[in-house]
Amino acid sequence: MKRSLRIFWSLIFVFSVLLGGTGLYAHAVEREKPSVLFLSSYSLNFDTVPLQLAGIQEALPADEFTLDTEFMDTKRFSSEEDLRLFSEMLQNKLQKLPKYDTVILGDDAALTFALNHRQKLFAGIPMVFLGINNLSLAQLAGNDPSITGIVEQVDFSANMDLIQSLFPGTTTIVAVSDDTLTGQGDQAQFAACAKQYPDLTFRLIDASKCSKAQLKEEISTVGSGSVLLYLTLFEDADGNAYTIDSGAALLASCADVPIFRISYGGMGGGVLGGIQISFEKAGQMAGNMARSILSGTPPRQIPVLMHSPTFGCFDKNVLDRFGIQTSQLPEGSRILNQKLSFYAQNKTLTLVAGTIGLCMLAVIALQIASGRRKWRLLNQDYLTKLPNRMWITERLRANLNKKEPCALVMLDIDDFKRVNDTMGHETGDALLIQTADRMRRAVQKNGCAIARLGGDEFLGIMENGDRRELEEWCRQILALFDEPFLLLDRRVSMTASMGVACAPRDSDSADQLLAYADTAMYSVKNSGKNSCRFFDAELRQQLERESALTDLLQDAAENDGFVLAYQPIYRAGGGAPCGFEALLRLKNAQAQPNEFIPLAEQNRLMPRLGRFAVETAVRQMAAWRAQGLPPTVMCVNFSSTQLRDHEFPDYVRALLRQYEIAPEQLMLEVRESVYLRQSEEETDRFLRRLVEQGIRLALDNFGTGYSAVKYLSYAPFAMMKLDRSLLRDCRETEDFRMIAGVVHLAHSLGRRVAAQGVEDERQLEVLRSLHCDYVQGFLLGRPGTPEDAAALLEVLCKAAEPT
Repeated sequence: MKRSLRIFWSLIFVFSVLLGGTGLYAHAVEREKPSVLFLSSYSLNFDTVPLQLAGIQEALPADEFTLDTEFMDTKRFSSEEDLRLFSEMLQNKLQKLPKYDTVILGDDAALTFALNHRQKLFAGIPMVFLGINNLSLAQLAGNDPSITGIVEQVDFSANMDLIQSLFPGTTTIVAVSDDTLTGQGDQAQFAACAKQYPDLTFRLIDASKCSKAQLKEEISTVGSGSVLLYLTLFEDADGNAYTIDSGAALLASCADVPIFRISYGGMGGGVLGGIQISFEKAGQMAGNMARSILSGTPPRQIPVLMHSPTFGCFDKNVLDRFGIQTSQLPEGSRILNQKLSFYAQNKTLTLVAGTIGLCMLAVIALQIASGRRKWRLLNQDYLTKLPNRMWITERLRANLNKKEPCALVMLDIDDFKRVNDTMGHETGDALLIQTADRMRRAVQKNGCAIARLGGDEFLGIMENGDRRELEEWCRQILALFDEPFLLLDRRVSMTASMGVACAPRDSDSADQLLAYADTAMYSVKNSGKNSCRFFDAELRQQLERESALTDLLQDAAENDGFVLAYQPIYRAGGGAPCGFEALLRLKNAQAQPNEFIPLAEQNRLMPRLGRFAVETAVRQMAAWRAQGLPPTVMCVNFSSTQLRDHEFPDYVRALLRQYEIAPEQLMLEVRESVYLRQSEEETDRFLRRLVEQGIRLALDNFGTGYSAVKYLSYAPFAMMKLDRSLLRDCRETEDFRMIAGVVHLAHSLGRRVAAQGVEDERQLEVLRSLHCDYVQGFLLGRPGTPEDAAALLEVLCKAAEPT
């Protein structure tokens, strides 16, 4: 009953915030009661904030204290400009109000902000913090005699002991976190915990450095003997944003091992549980600290609490899945999805129905509202208000259980990342909302179910196996994109790609259908976009081929299965070769580079293979030198996925020193996609570390991307290599003006130009007339062995000898 009343008054407080506002202007008149400002790092929609507020309000009742709130909303607005504007807004309010008696700071961003702006905004005001993950930040603040508070320190030790008790065969702990402020604090505590358990293997998956697909792959490969720790997942490398619950749903959909959650939220959808922080109790303790300060106790006499209040929380459905009994859990744990007896379910109603009457009805109403909110959190997308992945997946499984034909349709907005990058993430959100509204109206006519899968992906279920009706429905959905979208007062045209998988024809497994629809959709992406494709025998064969080739690549990477072939590069004017391009090949030649390189990138093998290629090429140059051959330039391809190898520039520097090869003899060929993997600033900083060593860079396959020209004015490229398709197309039309323009542009920017794919004398003649600097292709020489290349270098050596 006490808990029900506490929930009742907490929600009444939240409703007052939403309806009347408890911002600073709510008490702009002279205050008669002690006044407290609660400054939160997040918004009221963030899961933990209402709980913190409920606890603070319980310690500081409204009839005794004035409690105002301000929300920084840093999950959406965290740039320096956002913080500057928030500071100016808050300063304007504070100048018009009486000085607060105490400030309570919720989470890391609020404490950091308060410390940075204390003299300007909170001079002389005692402070209480809570929810601080960063121990160094908490210690820094705690050294100030006017600041005290509560550290949000996850009880890793208690959870590790519980894991070993419930799963004695555990050998590996795999944590999922990100690079947010909360994530950084969790990672530091996780690393400290690892030192306390030397018999266990600890591994971290950094979601901020993984695309969504890579993250799902990482989770799905966590094998037996492992336990997954869900710490933080608010963002990934693709720019996708997650709530606590949607992050939990993503992990639960991929993991086959127990998932422990040792902070609040994410329960009820596949997470087993854990010993978690009680944010409501922490809020109450922070409120009591503020109350003590207002009663005359100096903050320096109130010690900083280094341990957060905790409670056990577990999901009965997941416990049953792994054969765990509730008697094995810590005493007093909360059990979700537990089937109770009729008496237990109605005990509170039975005891109080005759005494509190209308009050009980109010509590029941609030419990119903809370249940609806929980359902929305579990089943509804927070942005578009469409059903989410969890809901649509359950709907799909229900359809499959009925053994009736149905189709799963996956839609992805084409070039959505470009909208985010050029117009901002808020504009990207607006595009998603408009897309959801159009799809919602479209499916009202035929009763299809739709949901947002995540990011810019949507999912639909059509309970009909008729191919013609499916094709017509897909055409109607694609037609929704014929009308431009209104973004930032501009009409922006967008397209979409769709993939369809049918049950039971393609599969009767929900997971397989999702994978097949995804494969069909990406085949559309790779063949021009703005269309729809059904999963078919060709795609099934492609998947099987990719699976077999992936196994082949893994085996080759581990068992010296790769080799380099060397293709000569010539000056367009003629003569002996002036350099070589080192090309990665499989020794057994079971696949061509255009087939295995993309798979190697998808499977995160390229950082390893990139190092192999550079080391082999540098070692080969040293071997040629030892044979008395003249020095030459070696071009080696650089994959955009190698940006994750942050130590690569230092590795190359050490390699060149080891083999005594001049840096200018090495040229790395970089595709423009390297700028699409992460921010242009980070990419440019990485590449300049290489250039500063004397290594030269070439922009490879120029002429295939829509944005390459914009990088030329500032990117550190010494050469542009024309894509072979550009030369082929010009040869077919006998119109070489495009190449002439590119050569002129490159020369005007001080870049050299090399043409790839030269296959006949006509092409070579034209390139010479256009003043192209270098040429490469089958006409001049095919990729060969080191001995073939050495023979060409010997010709150069003999040509240099005096006659």
